[in-house]
Amino acid sequence: MIRQFYHLVLVSKCGCPSQYAVRYKSSFMSSLPADTLWKSTSPTTKRSGRGKRAVVKKKIDLGKGKILGEGTVGMEWPGLNAPLGNKIRRREESEQNEFLAKQEENKNAKKLQRQKFAADRGWTGGQWGGLKFGPPEPAEGHSYEDFSCVLLNVARVSHMSMERGRIYSMRSGVAIGNGNGLIGVGGATAPTIVSSVRKARIKAINRLQFFERWEERTVFEDVYVNHHKTWMYIRKQPAGYGLRCHRAIRDMCKLIGIKDIYVKIEGSKTMLNLVKCFFKGLRTQETYEQKANRVGYHIVEFDQLRHNFPVVLASPSSGEVNTEPYNDYEEYMNQELVLRDQRKRDPEKWSSFYKAVMPHARGPPVLPPMPVPSLLGDIKNLKVD
Repeated sequence: MIRQFYHLVLVSKCGCPSQYAVRYKSSFMSSLPADTLWKSTSPTTKRSGRGKRAVVKKKIDLGKGKILGEGTVGMEWPGLNAPLGNKIRRREESEQNEFLAKQEENKNAKKLQRQKFAADRGWTGGQWGGLKFGPPEPAEGHSYEDFSCVLLNVARVSHMSMERGRIYSMRSGVAIGNGNGLIGVGGATAPTIVSSVRKARIKAINRLQFFERWEERTVFEDVYVNHHKTWMYIRKQPAGYGLRCHRAIRDMCKLIGIKDIYVKIEGSKTMLNLVKCFFKGLRTQETYEQKANRVGYHIVEFDQLRHNFPVVLASPSSGEVNTEPYNDYEEYMNQELVLRDQRKRDPEKWSSFYKAVMPHARGPPVLPPMPVPSLLGDIKNLKVD
């Protein structure tokens, strides 16, 4: 280390020069550039072997967010915090207060830009999934005040480039809905999580779809559906039952407006499979009017809470009703998904008899026939004089 002394000549108010001896320290810390100093923090020896990547310390910009030459006194130095043509001067108190207020305003604006999400807590503290956001930004002629957003998942993905090699980025999935039958799901990839969520939310707005609901609270019928390696059994439930399903399915039901449902999932629980399988099940369901026109029967509900008294929900629009008994079991066993699964399990023993007697372990149970209430039987056998 080299130590040097030099004399600093100052001019007092009276114009008399005065000299003071000032100690000046010089070392390699002040003589070398910043890049050379940062390189000294990285490993000097190159590690060999698969996966032995050297850990390099990231550079830190110590002057980030600071103005060179600016201090608490409020001095203006030409070339640092003032144009070169100006003179060295000290700001007045009003100018200094205005300058500080402007700096604070810029600082708050940058904080808002850096703010990740103004969202509620997600499913767990260590994952991004489940974060809830406010309504999206309004577009031209469209307002989304009634909508809310839910972040379904965030994943780190990568792709190979011939020029840059492996490039990492973030992929996000977002669901948006208004709680009244409308829902849209979108996914996007971007370098950061914030930008990927913003792009995914725009895609979700452009992919809105509407689903019918029974009494604006549940599905119309039980549905058994699958997508790739995910099997899902969606069951209709009475009022007050609640949402008993996967946490992602529960949030999507809230966005749609479904309040009572039971969903049993078997197989893969990948987020993309869950979303597609659930939407596939909602699209395959029929309203009572559509089913009555298709089968030609009255659609009747037997509710245990009402002592199994039959309630007609829908009738064929043509007015012609079939009089032959309707076989629920045969319709269930002839579903394409049930037939396919049974063929996969044992194709050699496949037959109509085997289809009827074989219990299906993966599919939903066949509902037993509804018993006729005893009160209705007594009324039928009652003789009126």
